[in-house]
Amino acid sequence: MSWIDKFCKELPKEEQILCYQLADYFYDMIVDLDKKGYLRSELKVKKGEEGRVNSEYVIKNVRKVTDAFNKFSSMYSDKERQRKFIELNKPYGMTKTDLNYLFYSESVFVFLQNIEAFRAFLLFIMKLPIHYEVKGKKEKINSKTTLGKLLKGFKELGIRKTDALSDIDYNLRNGLSHGLFWLHEQGDSEHSKPHLHYSKDITFKNIKPITFDDLLSKARKQAIYTICLLYVIGDWFG
Repeated sequence: MSWIDKFCKELPKEEQILCYQLADYFYDMIVDLDKKGYLRSELKVKKGEEGRVNSEYVIKNVRKVTDAFNKFSSMYSDKERQRKFIELNKPYGMTKTDLNYLFYSESVFVFLQNIEAFRAFLLFIMKLPIHYEVKGKKEKINSKTTLGKLLKGFKELGIRKTDALSDIDYNLRNGLSHGLFWLHEQGDSEHSKPHLHYSKDITFKNIKPITFDDLLSKARKQAIYTICLLYVIGDWFG
């Protein structure tokens, strides 16, 4: 059984379909990158190469952190288990507010870890730099290319299945990674549910809200995207 098969079968049934679809998309994308000469073919033979060995450590860490978060979010989403958790931790000063902030901070971290790993591993397996043109303007993909520009570059290069990446929210990544967000624990006049506000940049001219539920959903979905990609890469390079 391949890594990706094992991972997909461990997911809830409603997420298994997405997992297998993504695995097919990512496999087709990597095949296309290889055909176009954009993949580092030496990674298949240099199994002891330091970068590859360390990348495998990162894959294991992403999976373990995500698994731990899924267990935590399962407890948090169950009111009775959440109540018991707070009660057991009252002697250590834990309050409902503390738990809310702990949960949303973990959601932010898991989302960021997975979206950063997604970008990093795509760049890791590619022969860089890659040069291309957009309306006569010279562009390139290199080790410092942002995720948004990388995904747009894939479209310009005609990489197959690029549309499957359209749900990756790199604008949310920008706001969260720069620390430009804050929590409304009880909701506010515009949004009744607990939510975050985040800004694309320090000008605070483009502020958007996201509910706890949506943040959790994006964190879980990005984790599936990332782990699928990492395991497809692992299966490809052997």
